[in-house]
Amino acid sequence: WKRRGALFPDPTPGFQFTKSCALLHDDKFSLLIFGDCSVVNGLQVARASPDLLSYSVIENFLLIEPRANSWDSGLVESGPPPLKLPDGNWFFIYNAAQKLYGVPNNLLYNPGYVILNGSNPMQVLQRSDKPLLMPTYEFQTSGLTPYVVFVEGMVPVPTTTDTRSKSSSSSSKSNDNHHIDKIVLKGVSKDRESGAQQVSFFLYYGAADSSVGVAIVTVSY
Repeated sequence: WKRRGALFPDPTPGFQFTKSCALLHDDKFSLLIFGDCSVVNGLQVARASPDLLSYSVIENFLLIEPRANSWDSGLVESGPPPLKLPDGNWFFIYNAAQKLYGVPNNLLYNPGYVILNGSNPMQVLQRSDKPLLMPTYEFQTSGLTPYVVFVEGMVPVPTTTDTRSKSSSSSSKSNDNHHIDKIVLKGVSKDRESGAQQVSFFLYYGAADSSVGVAIVTVSY
């Protein structure tokens, strides 16, 4: 590999600094979704050059902003790169936080999702009204930074992998130290009762900045 340097050369120290970004990329679009609300209060988007070496920020545009009185009211940050659903739209996980006094930084971190238009990824078709995961288990609520669940990786579940669970929103426990949360999102396009198909993804997340966990999210479309 070759170190290319900063995506956005900084004329002013701290300008456009971010620790979170995700590249939405296929044969039609190359968009970098970035931001953590440290400079701009929302997620910005930049267009990438064909060789992915140059980036131009789309001015006066925020893809996602924090929502008042909600689980994502404190901040929003980019999660892993968006992945396409079979219906052509994009499934994008973002990380967020809400105020919780008494914990470090007075913030509780939890991820959510948006569905982005396959024809225009800068259009949000749907946004989660509740978090996908909440810090619940001890390894999520205690550690270097307690009360943090922060998704940084997402890959499709192979179709040969059995991801069935007794309850669509249950957490299965394989032993004392391993948990796999199974989440089913219904009605993203159609509900399952109307003959919708399903696609599942592994979500890899940091827990309390001390452990790495995995969850399975299933989207019906």
